[in-house]
Amino acid sequence: ADSDLVCRGMEALKGDTPGSDQSCVRYAFEDKTLTMTHYNAGFNCCPGKILVDLQVKGDSLIITEVDSLQECRCTCRFDVDITLANLDKGIYHVKFIEPLVQDRGFLEFTLDLKTQRQGMVCVTRDYHPWGK
Repeated sequence: ADSDLVCRGMEALKGDTPGSDQSCVRYAFEDKTLTMTHYNAGFNCCPGKILVDLQVKGDSLIITEVDSLQECRCTCRFDVDITLANLDKGIYHVKFIEPLVQDRGFLEFTLDLKTQRQGMVCVTRDYHPWGK
């Protein structure tokens, strides 16, 4: 992620993208490449760069998102694009570790790349910077 990061307002998004109280991942898998967009990921309003660490441990896929700076006294929601190459077809337990979530409602799901090549998974959150 880079400087074109745009802080999302509290309005609902258009089309089939999630509302302000949801954190969602849309994914697609093709030719051993998994692409994901994490909608409404929460970070500092002035995050610098958003860094993503991907770890594949057996059947677990752990995605840790970190903001490189925390220069402002506010939080915001951003969309983060993630690509993971050379991934075998299989069933994975996916867990997103986000800086503002801590132990409240991690975005976790089972991803069956043998049968489901694309989809979207969401979790609803009722605390800042999410909510209505």
